[in-house]
Amino acid sequence: MGSVGGVARRLLEWYLDRPCRARYASLQRAMDKLEALLDRLKTRQRDLIMEAAQYNTMPADSTLKRIAELENVIAAVEAVADEERGRRRP
Repeated sequence: MGSVGGVARRLLEWYLDRPCRARYASLQRAMDKLEALLDRLKTRQRDLIMEAAQYNTMPADSTLKRIAELENVIAAVEAVADEERGRRRP
């Protein structure tokens, strides 16, 4: 068994570390949401590409534009995710 002082010190360390754990949990939830959004965007883009591939003609300009816009959004979400990952590192 540790001394009362040792127990108090560990309790204080735990208490002071609590905001760090809460911040980590909050960042983890944000990362989970970003990853889910990224999955949805990539799935939608893939669906559009596969749909366009069904025909032996050039896809409509509007379809190409939507695919390109999704690519830009995917890149932006990935950049935000990278920034958030960097914030998590000590």
